[in-house]
Amino acid sequence: MKMKQRFIRIFISSTFSDMMREREHLMKIIFPELRKRCKARFLEITEVDLRWGIPETDSKEGKVIEICLNEIDKSRPYFIGILGNRYGWIPEAEEYQKHARIIEEFPWAKCDIDAGLSITEMEIQYGVLRNPAMDNKAFFYLKQGEDGTKEEITSLKKLNSLKNNLRNQNVFPVRDYADIESLGKMILEDLWNQIDLDYPAADIPDEHELEALEQHIFSEEHTRFYKDCNNSTGSVKSLLQTNRKVLVFSEPGQGKTALLSNLIKSMADDYIVFPYFCGSTPRSSSVENVALFFAESIKRQFGLGLRIPAKAENPGDLLSAFLDSTPKETRVLILIDGLDQLLSASGEDRLQWIPGNLPSNVSLLVSTSSASQSEILHKMGFAMELLKSIQPDAIDDITSGYLASWSKKLPAALLERIAAFPLAGKPAVLFTLLHELRLFGRHEELESHIAYYTSAGSTDEFFAAYLSALETDFGGESFNLRGVLTSIHLSVNGLTENEIIGINGISRLRWSQLLNTIGHHLTNRSGILRFS
Repeated sequence: MKMKQRFIRIFISSTFSDMMREREHLMKIIFPELRKRCKARFLEITEVDLRWGIPETDSKEGKVIEICLNEIDKSRPYFIGILGNRYGWIPEAEEYQKHARIIEEFPWAKCDIDAGLSITEMEIQYGVLRNPAMDNKAFFYLKQGEDGTKEEITSLKKLNSLKNNLRNQNVFPVRDYADIESLGKMILEDLWNQIDLDYPAADIPDEHELEALEQHIFSEEHTRFYKDCNNSTGSVKSLLQTNRKVLVFSEPGQGKTALLSNLIKSMADDYIVFPYFCGSTPRSSSVENVALFFAESIKRQFGLGLRIPAKAENPGDLLSAFLDSTPKETRVLILIDGLDQLLSASGEDRLQWIPGNLPSNVSLLVSTSSASQSEILHKMGFAMELLKSIQPDAIDDITSGYLASWSKKLPAALLERIAAFPLAGKPAVLFTLLHELRLFGRHEELESHIAYYTSAGSTDEFFAAYLSALETDFGGESFNLRGVLTSIHLSVNGLTENEIIGINGISRLRWSQLLNTIGHHLTNRSGILRFS
């Protein structure tokens, strides 16, 4: 099965006050129906309407421009544009002067603001008209007739020009609507027809394929910005040449999952790799489910006729039986990340289920943060790769490279300050700091901002400072930040964006803003969000 994430976001662009009834109809009638249809295809769908459920004054904040453009990128390629008799809010020049990050991330926005484009037209231009790759995934709906809305002459001319541009192009469908009910039917029909093409009924995955997909998505999320500073990849490969059982060990936050995720591709020329990331999905913390997953994966890969029981009474025997049945001329690598995340059905985390004797064509690569497990695995004959902290010169390279990918640059003195920070040698700490710096918009306060984080003496102190800063940033909002974070943490299987919004009473706009801030700490597996 092709690894395609079964999660889509649909960005909705419209003006504010004259489209309230249309948006309400979509939120209460159309998208619930679309969501029901998608559920039958094992698809999660999230509609992104940043003007739904918030006051008009909030929709005219300068930071909304940045949030809108970021949300368009996250929602590609699905886009809906609805235009009536208003052109929409036109940002003043001081908006991008107040929020310099808009121009840093979207340099062209200055020209659009200077030209007097409304935020709605900026969304349409950036999201669709300047991006031909959106073909067949963007739909426009123009309201017929007058509704009593009065628009000043300059804005009316711009609105008519935008509508004419839409009608005169032949790449994206443009449809007129006379009433809200007909609009809803058109949108439901257009979106479902496109979704049916993108995710046909014939391609509905079974339970094993869904688990494999979620595992793949989790792994891919840990390959971005990976830098093998200590040549751990080479060390692990060398160990596997002389030992068929290898353990990667370190304390939490040192990059074990990122290392193993990147090893999957680099080992593909030498092995058929069967990876599994414990704790990454709702089912992946059970020893029994791990054994069943590997048995099914091996059976499908090699077309074996062995029967798989509904329940793995003895996970070790089941795994051994399928490993013994792999073709002896084929080199197989079983990769298991996070053994310390596993519990057996009896509530124990012992390792007896791991095969003691492997077939000559099979190698086993595992990771753990548990010192007691590492001792047991050492006694079982595992060679160990101990992950080291990132060295200061590599920290400097990572920091510069990460920020450069967002068109940002730090002065040499601040780079040295970060490289000298003892905790920056831990990838979890370093990338949290870099993400926070990327979002920080007050350049003149960067030095004090970095000093705030680099004063932490332990990992716990660092993340306490990070959470304290979050509370400062969002403390005045109309939702409980701790409540949002707690609801995600306490959910057994994770939550969808719509569930988080509904449980916590947070508007779509505020949620988008918060997600931009904490998103790198979350994993998104087919629309289900959990802390990574």
